[in-house]
Amino acid sequence: MKVLLSILIFWVSLSSCLAQSNFLQAKVDGYGGKRVYLLQISGDQQSVLDSTSSLNGFFSFRMPENAKAGVYRIVLGETRNSNFFDEDPKYFDFIFNTGNISFETSYDALVEGMKVLESKENDIYYRFLKAEGIYQSKLNRITPLFELYGPKDSFYSPLKQEFAEVQSAFTRLCVALIAESPASLASSIIQISMLPEIENAGTPEEMKLFVRDHYFDLKPFADVRLLNSPYLAKTILDYLSLYRSPEFTQQQQEENFILAIDHIMDAVSAEPSIYDFTLNYLVDGFQRFQMEDVLVHIAENFIEGGCETDSKALLQKRLEGYARMAPGKKVPDILLLDQNDRQVRLYDLENEYSLVIFWASWCPHCASFMKQLAKWYPDRSIDIEVFAVSIDSSRFAWEEQIMVGNYPWINTLSPDGWEGKAPKDFNVYATPTLFLLDREHKIISKPLTFREFKKAIDEE
Repeated sequence: MKVLLSILIFWVSLSSCLAQSNFLQAKVDGYGGKRVYLLQISGDQQSVLDSTSSLNGFFSFRMPENAKAGVYRIVLGETRNSNFFDEDPKYFDFIFNTGNISFETSYDALVEGMKVLESKENDIYYRFLKAEGIYQSKLNRITPLFELYGPKDSFYSPLKQEFAEVQSAFTRLCVALIAESPASLASSIIQISMLPEIENAGTPEEMKLFVRDHYFDLKPFADVRLLNSPYLAKTILDYLSLYRSPEFTQQQQEENFILAIDHIMDAVSAEPSIYDFTLNYLVDGFQRFQMEDVLVHIAENFIEGGCETDSKALLQKRLEGYARMAPGKKVPDILLLDQNDRQVRLYDLENEYSLVIFWASWCPHCASFMKQLAKWYPDRSIDIEVFAVSIDSSRFAWEEQIMVGNYPWINTLSPDGWEGKAPKDFNVYATPTLFLLDREHKIISKPLTFREFKKAIDEE
């Protein structure tokens, strides 16, 4: 009785507020947790806007007055299940523009069990999400069969027919949903999520090539509301996956990604803000994997487009740095003090090879690399010297790590950390960053790991 009374009070108090502002209210059956979080989504970034407590699965949020039209996320906080199985908390998304939004769903089937009680746009959105899930499930079962049954097999023709009918039915549904509210964000999300219908199903490779050629035919890249959603980033990532192959070498993979980037940047060129987002998203991603050829290609071909903003100026500076520090280029000199306060400079090294390392005592990947390098260094069979530059802000932490690790090479400290001359000259944004140089201090390679470093050395 007390539970029913509490729920009644909850809904009465909530109803009195709904007339005053834009609210989200929801009931999640089976949710045993207490904390619920409201997140704002921008590209591939998420930020917490608010949090609240749930009462037997009931909760509500007042949307901020300055909330932009876009996709927002409800994260159901820690639960016994997520703690026990070490799983991430569950979540579901919704579209906010204006007006109140009301949902009912089940914790075990957040999307499949979703009932939109208030908000036409979210009703359209969730009808699409449910249909998309069924559609993908069917394709995942049908597509592998094309590898099993060749064109001469009697099953091949009905297989193609079934494949075409599944595609056509899903397309008709999407077109009908879009027609219900053509100017809505839900409509743009449906459009950007749709893949082209494959006209003549064949081998998986043939179908992948068809999708690549027609991927951007209907994408609504003029709708800037998509910036406040995960769908731009997802669209770019999904397209790049069409150019990826585990059989490629690093060079082949980068060459293929460059082809993809040309198509992506051409597709988003009409809207400056979406162009800028795409450019930054690509640079951040390829920087993470240190694909230098790709970054240089972006710098040389696409930096002039888009908006004139501070972020563009910073991006341009970063990309110019990648072009300047590409393999074959001569690196700038480094002049710093070592742990004994003696002045050392990179250009004074006359070894056949030198390895420049930017690292930090607090970096776990650095510690792993330095440990392997310190074990290899005393018995090295080639003429190579190591020139290590720490970006530590604490001299004590730097010196302690040198002593504990027993690093027997040239050790220097960038006194201004990331903002020091050496990290800026070498365009360093992460640790560890490695440069393998020849006798003329030209870049041979920029290995990511000790294994890559050893491979580069062994190939010389």
